[in-house]
Amino acid sequence: MNIELSEEISVYTVGEIRERIINLLNNDVKDDMVFNLQNLKELDGAGLQLLISLQKTCDQLSKKCHFIFPEELKENIKIYGISDVLDMEVR
Repeated sequence: MNIELSEEISVYTVGEIRERIINLLNNDVKDDMVFNLQNLKELDGAGLQLLISLQKTCDQLSKKCHFIFPEELKENIKIYGISDVLDMEVR
């Protein structure tokens, strides 16, 4: 299942995004979950926590999830140190 996330994952949007994803998980999604972040422009600490929490939740539920980040955020990803935590790629 390909899930496109918004341009902003921040303290202002994490609640809405979290609810959307919880609804998907509660509907017993059988497919792998691919989170497309290609349009991402803003990611703050709350957004990072959401993505890490999502990865851990999927791991606990034995669901595969994968994150696709835009090339423009490659340096930020290194600084954040999340490449070792998330199943991710940069395109």
